[in-house]
Amino acid sequence: SSRWHFEALDVPLADLRAGAKSAGGSLNDGFVAALLGALRRYHEQFGVSISELPMAIPVSLRRRDDGLGGNRFTGVRLAAPIGEVDPVRRIRLVRELVARERSEPALPLFSTVAPLLGLLPGPAVASLAARLTQANDLQASNIPGLRREAYMAGAQITRIYPFGPLPGC
Repeated sequence: SSRWHFEALDVPLADLRAGAKSAGGSLNDGFVAALLGALRRYHEQFGVSISELPMAIPVSLRRRDDGLGGNRFTGVRLAAPIGEVDPVRRIRLVRELVARERSEPALPLFSTVAPLLGLLPGPAVASLAARLTQANDLQASNIPGLRREAYMAGAQITRIYPFGPLPGC
């Protein structure tokens, strides 16, 4: 449909990190695995059973010896294991999939081509991005929140729920 819905769920960061670590995964592995578990349950409510879901996530290309500043990442597509019921196994599968994509030799190619895309007219870039992402059923990224107290109009900000422009998925 042409309608969309935004919903936020609060999960204590320490709990998510501890759960992921206990399964041998990173915070991001736990985050992605939790999303997949929630989407599996959503589909089950409608009587739909799927084993894999086309998904895109950003992957950092930053190395320890890189200087400060700037973003060094690219996007990867995964056949995400949405059908895996066991959260520990799902975290491990996500970790394996991301590790396999991270080791892909062509992965840094996009960061080489990206500056050239900046020379194209905005509508052409938007059209290209939409075509590249329309086959994804999920596009997800975690973004660090504020790391200090912040205020707006004198009131303390206690939660922030950022969302970016809607991709083609």
